[in-house]
Amino acid sequence: MLAHRELGKGGQPLVFLHGFFASCADLEPLAERLVDEGTRAYLPDLLGHGDSPELPEFADLSTMADALIAWLDENGIRARVPVIAHSMGGRVALRAFDRFPDRVGSLVLLDAPPGAVLERRSPLSPFMRAMCAAPQRAASEPELMEVFDRVMMGEALREWIRSRVKRDDEGFTWDFDRQRLAGYRSASIEEDLWPVVARLDPSEVRVFAPRVSPYFRAADRERYAGLGIEVHSHPDATHDMHRAMPPEFVSAIAALLRTGSR
Repeated sequence: MLAHRELGKGGQPLVFLHGFFASCADLEPLAERLVDEGTRAYLPDLLGHGDSPELPEFADLSTMADALIAWLDENGIRARVPVIAHSMGGRVALRAFDRFPDRVGSLVLLDAPPGAVLERRSPLSPFMRAMCAAPQRAASEPELMEVFDRVMMGEALREWIRSRVKRDDEGFTWDFDRQRLAGYRSASIEEDLWPVVARLDPSEVRVFAPRVSPYFRAADRERYAGLGIEVHSHPDATHDMHRAMPPEFVSAIAALLRTGSR
């Protein structure tokens, strides 16, 4: 069962899905802004993240989606549920809709590209190489983390990798399977989800992206427009927009959620 947090005491469930190298806590500030007396937010740690179980071998987006739906079942959430999802979480949500269209309701995507992501275009690529190249064990935490000193990354990502260091009787090591996580990322970013997007009801979808994003391209905006789906942008929005969500975005999401799921 996926680890999760809950906010609110209302009867309408809302599901929030985090991105790569994050956890349910990442979306908690946004959930607090959107939950009202009629709703309850469910924030799971996706497989391989936070306090949830490790990823199995050869995991892909379908693995994540299946685990998500099983978790909804375990929590008694069997009707269509609105999903607010960031980055990789958005791709998991799309695959969940693909496989279980009667379980995913209104969908909010926060800088979550539907198309395949080129490895060379991803800002995470240097971090991934460092993560896989780091020693499995070292005498000290700085020695274990030394390879990351040569990688440009935000403090949130640095804190995430530090949080995965554990100490035992033999020194310092990692508390997760780095190769499985890397394998999942490699498989998942290559999946093309545009055929799934084409099946969505435009009235039930809201897409938000920064004006400049390494993940979201101009061609993506045009393709969404061709499907009747507007991409909302804002000068202050970044990839991590959920941490400082422009008020206009919050209002647009809240308006969508008030319509409920079909």
